[in-house]
Amino acid sequence: LSTSGGARTGEAICRWEGNGFGDGFRYEEANGSKRHSYEVNLVQGKYNINFMCEDIAGNKAENSTSFEVRIDKFGPTITRIYYDFGLKVSTAEDAECRFDFKRNFIYENATKMSGSGKEHSTGWRLKTYYVQCSDQYGNKGGKIRVKPVS
Repeated sequence: LSTSGGARTGEAICRWEGNGFGDGFRYEEANGSKRHSYEVNLVQGKYNINFMCEDIAGNKAENSTSFEVRIDKFGPTITRIYYDFGLKVSTAEDAECRFDFKRNFIYENATKMSGSGKEHSTGWRLKTYYVQCSDQYGNKGGKIRVKPVS
């Protein structure tokens, strides 16, 4: 939060209150500077925050913001698997995909597929592939089995 104008070119004492911060509304003051920052630990939900600032001359300013926090807890879904001069995998969200020829592979030790975003590929072999994808938050999707036929 930053303040400008008023006495001392924007130096103010600011406070805020909002829903979703533990036991109802929270009230906190900041120093008499032009920039004010607050650290909060948020859980998934909708938030409304009201800011109130006052400078040394009694000039007051108010503003508010609303936002929603969504937490991604699920790994990427594989939406398409096909052959196109190699094994191709499409995902519903940006991901990194890896494969192995053993069912119980460890993701970090598996072979990384080429590509980025939602499109991934690797060479074609007549062996059973096990593929798993991970998103930017480290959430891993389920392993899928791909059995090529000649």
